[in-house]
Amino acid sequence: MISKRAQELTGNPSAIVVGHMNCLADPYSLENPDGFLNFGIAENHLMSDMLLDFLNRPIEIEKQHIQYCDSRGIDSLKQESVKFFQDYLGIKDLDPEKLIINNGVSSLCESLSFSLFDEGDQILIPAPYYTGFEHDFTKRFKCEFIPVQLDPNKNFDHDIAPFEQALKAYRNVKAVLITHPHNPTAESISEDFQNDVINFCLEHDLHLISDEIYALSRHNGEKHDSLFQKAREKKVKTHFLYGVAKDFCLAGYKVGFFYTDNDELTQAMGASSYFYPVGSATQLYIESIFKDRDFLDDYLKLNQQRLKQCREKIIKELPMFKFISSPTAMFMLLDLSSLCKNLEDEKSLFEEIMNKYKINMTPGLLQGLNRPGYFRVCYAREEAHIEAFIERMQKAAKEILK
Repeated sequence: MISKRAQELTGNPSAIVVGHMNCLADPYSLENPDGFLNFGIAENHLMSDMLLDFLNRPIEIEKQHIQYCDSRGIDSLKQESVKFFQDYLGIKDLDPEKLIINNGVSSLCESLSFSLFDEGDQILIPAPYYTGFEHDFTKRFKCEFIPVQLDPNKNFDHDIAPFEQALKAYRNVKAVLITHPHNPTAESISEDFQNDVINFCLEHDLHLISDEIYALSRHNGEKHDSLFQKAREKKVKTHFLYGVAKDFCLAGYKVGFFYTDNDELTQAMGASSYFYPVGSATQLYIESIFKDRDFLDDYLKLNQQRLKQCREKIIKELPMFKFISSPTAMFMLLDLSSLCKNLEDEKSLFEEIMNKYKINMTPGLLQGLNRPGYFRVCYAREEAHIEAFIERMQKAAKEILK
């Protein structure tokens, strides 16, 4: 009854979606203490108190907002976003007319796959990586991911050498995709590697896609150092992704931003925006956040404090486990590689943790890794969830760490 395209898509859903739906069916709560703990989704649940107070304020809807608006984003939000990116992410001299606002970064990734890549074109991406990228870029428009295996003995820190090796092994590489800070290790990409990957892209005439969606979820006092800004200053063919799902805990609002200095790609992404627009009222709410600098500064400071507390509590209370972690973003890798001789062991361990201890975490196999035993832990959860996670993992330690 349905097309072959639809059969392929529905028969192979994103691993993140599968885990999320399992947890939604029986979620943990104080009223349901035996429900699933969802530590496999990079959602921030720490700031609803402050956000709800702000978002329940009235916004001014004007006549033009109830009619069809520009599918690339309303002008007032574009103007305010350009100021925000300059003041908070250090990205300068953006033309608001070239900014594309669509319904989430996933939509922008799919639009970019359609607009920039032909079927069979290849993207180098450091592994481990955010598994949703594979779904966004490859499922409908058929470009190909080439995982660049980072070294677990170096905590999977970025190094240009495996990129150079991968480029020699594949013939249709067109781009490099970097997330900064990195998902899932939370590594803040070093200046040395930023310079290396910029030179790498220049030397081999590659596009550089810079996903900076965790730019302001830093809890070590550092300011964001934009890879996109550095690359464009060096005249790299570079493209920028950002959204409000992570730093602003607004995953349900579905608002993402794309920018490139390439006029032809801007036009192509703008044409694709017909399929991915954001409702005008939603855009006005985001504009109100970006405009209110007092709220913005207080919000970001408190969010960073709460992220820091969650991370440090888990590490302190679970010293029997090894975590690959940095004080940025909202996740870290749990290293259970000593328990996994092969990928089948990892699958069995994932199922045991999911079914016996009712904890959802993302296994490394689904993050492009060819070495088993690494699980992404997303820790931006309410205090009760953190306590339950620690309690269950302490129990698991007695039974699986032998």
